Amino acid sequence: MAEICNKASFAQALKRCKDEFPEHYKFWPRTWVVPDDLSALESKKRIPTLIFKPDEGTQGDGIYIVQSVADLKRKIGYLKDAKSAIVQRYISDPLTLDGKKFDFRVYVCVLGVDPFRIYLCREGIVRFCSDDYEKPNPRNLHRATGHLTNYSLNKVSQNFVHGEDGSKRLLSAVFETLEKQCGVDTSKLWGSICDLVMRTMVAIQPTLVASTNAAMSTAGTGV
Repeated sequence: MAEICNKASFAQALKRCKDEFPEHYKFWPRTWVVPDDLSALESKKRIPTLIFKPDEGTQGDGIYIVQSVADLKRKIGYLKDAKSAIVQRYISDPLTLDGKKFDFRVYVCVLGVDPFRIYLCREGIVRFCSDDYEKPNPRNLHRATGHLTNYSLNKVSQNFVHGEDGSKRLLSAVFETLEKQCGVDTSKLWGSICDLVMRTMVAIQPTLVASTNAAMSTAGTGV
């Protein structure tokens, strides 16, 4: 599984499927792996707002919002040991609740990769930013707790709210809120999540199969 936890290899797997089946992978935003793909961004007269994520980063560490190639180059310069990062188009008009960005964290259990045996847990976690959302501009790019939902970042904010209606909630509870406040058809939404999970797993299956076979081969030699 470590093979797909690194953002660069995961992005490349999704890109291959999106290139081959663009209609089925519309959910995957435009993504570049830097510094390898930096020239493709440098050639643009104007770049969209981008989010920069180190390949092996965790817990929101090293994530930045950038709006210029010059700033992007500075962030690449922060990478240690010539590591890579991914850069994605930042979605600047997200759905918010109570004025705050949020994300769904859903859990997938993989029992077999060839053939696939996967299960999606019906309950999950919804993580909220602790600060109100504002569209990115030069004055707020540094406000991580308004742009990033990572628990490790928001839990130290003075605006973080504990409790079941706070900054970290059950997926089922937020589904109820989306139905009541936003008129969202959550049964349709859940179907879309299941479809997204399925397509993502299809994209990374070749990597998982190769890694599993290599691990089994090594185990068989007693190494």
